[in-house]
Amino acid sequence: MPYVDYLKFILNSIFSDEENVPQMVINLLVMILLALTQFFEGRQNDWTTRMDYLRKIQVQTGLNLLILNIVFQAKREIADMEDLKKQTYMLLMNMLPEHVADHFLNRPPDSDDLYSKSYDQSSVIFASIPGFSKYFQQSEEIDGQGLECLRMLNEIISSIDELLNQERFHCIEKIKTIGATYMACAGLRYNLCQNKV
Repeated sequence: MPYVDYLKFILNSIFSDEENVPQMVINLLVMILLALTQFFEGRQNDWTTRMDYLRKIQVQTGLNLLILNIVFQAKREIADMEDLKKQTYMLLMNMLPEHVADHFLNRPPDSDDLYSKSYDQSSVIFASIPGFSKYFQQSEEIDGQGLECLRMLNEIISSIDELLNQERFHCIEKIKTIGATYMACAGLRYNLCQNKV
């Protein structure tokens, strides 16, 4: 054993040549040295095992957090898509008559069918404010943004919308507003209007 030879060399160099170190002392010191070596190797092995376990837990925790983040992000994207779908539906209903919007919403996704329909009795109205653009430019010069002019236009359009929401005008449908022009149509839903016309 190299330990024994090394230990003998150290002990012999400490003690004088006349004194002989008993073999039992050398064996005891070798045993103590081996026990200390085993103890420190065990501690190092234990420490390494614990560190590996902690790294494994960190990796597993990181993976769990990553999965939770992906799930949370997917749920958020689904909610965002639902909100976008609702907004798109509201915009479509605002731009098109309800039955035309339903046609486009309920058709197959790969269909390119356009909507067209002929009506025997229908009418279209364009209500416009003459000279509005000139008035808006003057108002814009006064307050810098033309907010008062836009507020007045909003009140007029809102008043017409409220009027068309009344029961007696339920067969008249708003098509859209273009600047200061309000476009509406009657007779598109013939089954609702036949008693009123």
